[in-house]
Amino acid sequence: MGLGFSVLSRRRPAALLLGGIGVTTGIAALHATIHGKLPPPARITLSLNTELPDFEASFRQLARQAKVPCQVHYSKILGRLGQEQFLPLSSEQPRKEWYLCGPSSFVVSMREQLMECGVSGSRIHEDRFTSSLRENDPPPARRRTISEKRWSHVGITLALLWVVQAMILPKIALLQDLQERNDWRLATGSLLLLGVCLQWLLAAARSLGFFSQSRRIAHWHRATGAVAPVGLYLHSSTFGFGILGILTGVYVANTILGACDKSVISGQCDQVRWHQFWLPAHIVLSISTSFLVLWHLYLVLFFHS
Repeated sequence: MGLGFSVLSRRRPAALLLGGIGVTTGIAALHATIHGKLPPPARITLSLNTELPDFEASFRQLARQAKVPCQVHYSKILGRLGQEQFLPLSSEQPRKEWYLCGPSSFVVSMREQLMECGVSGSRIHEDRFTSSLRENDPPPARRRTISEKRWSHVGITLALLWVVQAMILPKIALLQDLQERNDWRLATGSLLLLGVCLQWLLAAARSLGFFSQSRRIAHWHRATGAVAPVGLYLHSSTFGFGILGILTGVYVANTILGACDKSVISGQCDQVRWHQFWLPAHIVLSISTSFLVLWHLYLVLFFHS
């Protein structure tokens, strides 16, 4: 998605060819266009395997609001996009930039079709935004996908283990003694606060336009979120009461939800549907967690002073 935004920000005519989960880039670009952050794409073409009438209607409405021509193509019904769709587009504006985003097989096919239509390779840009383990995916994409899945499994496992020990398992006396000490609570609490602050680096990088760095930050964002239950366990092995209980519950819920992103979903259409729910819910829980952490910090400092 970062490369797509950098292509659009060049203020040259740019057409987006999106397949499957790559539609998230199109949605983000349309929202950025509506809010005046990016010039409008020359056209957006979306290729999906199966019909999604409700999603298509909402996507077209968003495109109309951004005043961007769009086409939704269902490959299982009409076949894969071909030169008959690209020739008119490439001849309209010969200097148009092309941005491809989607599964590796889609991106490779679209690049070949465009180059056969006479589009220079220097004007074709791509993001292989996929969560696939197919053999024809390039090694970096497979490694990234495997890493994403592993961190998701680690995050879900650690969060559930924390819940089980908090509700069922007997507590470790030594750890409970440490958690009663002010210096231990200060150290582990500071560690948790640092982790919460670091998690906002990804949103900050994308908001400020540091798209080339955002992919690397996203890896650390995922890893930090996955191991967060360890820090929570060191700080507190119970839910607590009142505002502390709410904070702990929201924190654990956000950890589990953050780990259950599109990488744990099979199928491009299912990934699109899940991402539409997952991202707003993750943002709401993240904001709630940050607010409750600051409120908890204020109460601790107030009572200690």
